[in-house]
Amino acid sequence: MLPPAPDDPQHPPAASNNVKCTPTKCARLMVYHGDMKLPFTQIAQHSPFKNIDPQTLSNNHNLVKSHGGDCYYNGKKGKTGRKRTFMEAQLNEAEERLESGELIDVEDVRRVMFPKIPAHTIRDNLSQIGLESFAQQKKPNLLPRHQLIHSYLLAIYRATSHGRCEQYMGSCPHSHMIT
Repeated sequence: MLPPAPDDPQHPPAASNNVKCTPTKCARLMVYHGDMKLPFTQIAQHSPFKNIDPQTLSNNHNLVKSHGGDCYYNGKKGKTGRKRTFMEAQLNEAEERLESGELIDVEDVRRVMFPKIPAHTIRDNLSQIGLESFAQQKKPNLLPRHQLIHSYLLAIYRATSHGRCEQYMGSCPHSHMIT
């Protein structure tokens, strides 16, 4: 007999017992098993847990329970939980320092006030209190006429330092714009 096809709904692939559920599924699992007292075999039949082995659900439940109900625990030392949210006072201080001109942008805020926190996290938190970030537009390239005027002005500047200003002013077709 041939083994079942991988996409065959009648024969789902065998689930591993060490698979970690998403934090949302872990939270639902805690409610189903902890509050509603449903067994893991019955929970495995509900919609978000279909094709998940009951033993895997049990392992995830025990993992969350052993870490004080932290559904975001991922086994990485010091990196559990959601993005850090700042205290209101910290956000207000950052806002005041930005408005006073002491700090220029989010990267400045990060460097001075929160060196261990990524800039995108700070940007997200500042945007929640109404400070919108923007990227400064790139300066447009000079048109040929601007480049010509710039080169003549540069030549005049250099000539004035050497006392030859009249020779350049007479040859500039845009001298009426320079004076």
